[in-house]
Amino acid sequence: MTKPKIAIVNSSSQLAICFSHLDEIARRARRAVELAGGVAFEVRTAAPSDFITSAGHRGGYILSARDLITNDIEVAVEGALLDGMLCLASCDKTAPGQLMAAARLNIPSVIVACGYQPSGTYRGRPCDIEDVFLAAGHVANGRLTLDELTEMSEHAVLGPGVCAGMGTANTMHLACEALGMALPGTTPVRANSEPMWRTVEQAARRVVEMTGEELRPRDILTTGAFANAVTTVLSVSGPINSVKHLQAVASWPWPTTAGSTSPARPWCSTRRPRRLNGSAPGRSRAARWWCSEARGRPDHPVWAWRRSSSSPSTARA
Repeated sequence: MTKPKIAIVNSSSQLAICFSHLDEIARRARRAVELAGGVAFEVRTAAPSDFITSAGHRGGYILSARDLITNDIEVAVEGALLDGMLCLASCDKTAPGQLMAAARLNIPSVIVACGYQPSGTYRGRPCDIEDVFLAAGHVANGRLTLDELTEMSEHAVLGPGVCAGMGTANTMHLACEALGMALPGTTPVRANSEPMWRTVEQAARRVVEMTGEELRPRDILTTGAFANAVTTVLSVSGPINSVKHLQAVASWPWPTTAGSTSPARPWCSTRRPRRLNGSAPGRSRAARWWCSEARGRPDHPVWAWRRSSSSPSTARA
C-alpha cells in the first residue's frame, strides 16, 4: 500500500499501425515500474488515428477525440487516486491529450514518445508516408498511375509507429521534450528501436522517483517552457496543428478556488522551467542549433532532408 501507484496510459488499437506496438511497450513499462519500486496499472484510452478516425462523421471525431483522451485519463487515474502517470504517446492527438490530462490532474507524469514507423525506398529513392501523400496528388493530375502509387505505398511503411515525416505526431513528441514533459534526448525516435526501449525503462524509473520528489506538471509547464516548445516547433518547421495543441495545453481550465467561478490561475506560471531531471532547460538543443547555425542558411545540412526528399527523423534511428 505504501508503494507509488503508477498509471501506464495506453492508447493501443489494432485499427491503425500507429498504435499496434503499444501493448508490448505497456508490458515492458509495467515491469520497469515494478523494478523501480512502484505498482503499475495499465489504463486504456480512446485511440484516434487521423488515417482511420477521420473517415467517419465527415472528420468530426478526430480533433474532439483529443479531449476524449484527456477525459478518459481523468476518469481512470483521478478516479482511482493513482500517484503518477507514464503516458505512451503515438499518433497526433495522443500527446496533446495526455499533456492536457497531466496538467489537469497535476500528478507526476512522463510522456514517452513511442516512435515513428520505419520506411523504405522506391525506385532507388527514400520513401515514407509523406511521399505517398504527395504522390496521391500526382495521381489526381495524371502525373502518376494508381498502380505506381500502390507500389510506392507498399514500400513506404515497413513497421508500426507514427508517420515518419515531421508532421503533427513527431512535432508534438518534440514539443513534449521541449516543454520538459519527456526525458531529454528521447524524441523523435524510431519505433521498436533500442533507443526507444531504453527510454521506456528510463522513463518508468523517473516517474517513480518523481512521486517521491513531488515534481508535478505545473512545476514544469511554465511560461518559459511553452516559449521553449514554440521555438522548437518553429526550428523544425512544425505543422500549424502544433499551435492549437499547445494553446489547448496552456489554457486548459484549472480547478476553481473556493467560492469563485473563475480559474485560480492560468496553466503557465512565471517560474523558471524545469526538466524532468530537475535541471533548468533554457533553450532546447534544436532551438540552439537553429538560432546559432541554420537560420537564414538554406545550404545548411539541417535542410538536406528537404532537398533529398528523405525523412528528417531517420537521423535518430
